[in-house]
Amino acid sequence: MNTLFLASIFAVFHSVAFALPLPIETKLEGPESVYTTRMISLAKNWRETSEDYKKRNTGPFEFKCVTTPGSATYVGVERRMLIKAPIARVKLLLESYSEYAKLLYGFADVGILRREDNKVVAKFEQIVPILPNVHYEMSYLETTGLSGRLLYRYQLREGRTLRFNDGLVVIEPTKDGQTYFTAVGFFDANWGLLTFSKDRIWRTSTEGVIISDLSILTKAENPTWTFEKAREQAKAMAATVPLEKIVEQRSPVTGY
Repeated sequence: MNTLFLASIFAVFHSVAFALPLPIETKLEGPESVYTTRMISLAKNWRETSEDYKKRNTGPFEFKCVTTPGSATYVGVERRMLIKAPIARVKLLLESYSEYAKLLYGFADVGILRREDNKVVAKFEQIVPILPNVHYEMSYLETTGLSGRLLYRYQLREGRTLRFNDGLVVIEPTKDGQTYFTAVGFFDANWGLLTFSKDRIWRTSTEGVIISDLSILTKAENPTWTFEKAREQAKAMAATVPLEKIVEQRSPVTGY
């Protein structure tokens, strides 16, 4: 009897302790868009490094808007940043989903619904100008890659107003102890009255993405700061970014 009991305990422990993480191509619940498989392919074949970025000498951060053929309101934003903080600190911030409402821009509430191995499902309540708050759920897959990289693929799980939301975040340790942050995301929604002002959709959406990313940068570089102080500093930094030019020069998506 005791032998059987110990054997069963060992079997359970063994299955938990040695469970393999879900691969990056794992099918996630929710609506698949034209970018779902592209984000999987991008993650599996990631090539860009911090050295590539430094060669372009574009400064500490870079933002670019990309469009989707056939849809004027499908917002895409590429982002690159050099964060003067170790990758472990940036990782901690990215995986602190329950703190997103404090750190990121434009959210009333964010919370974890469940975690399964390296998959996280989180709920969001987002503040949208002249519209009721938008509620939706997202799935995240957290995986490791070559050269110490960490990859986060995400996809909309459920949302009435938000139609699609797919993206990828990659962080990489640099030789000098910093973190190279790269992200690309595409989302579309039933924009309601905002549909009549497509430029406003792009400006407002891109500004929110920029402030949120810079909040990660400022908080990672200043760990003793409160989330609120980091976000306020991020807003001040975002004011120096040529938002109008970035939105105006948006171009068709390439590469994925």
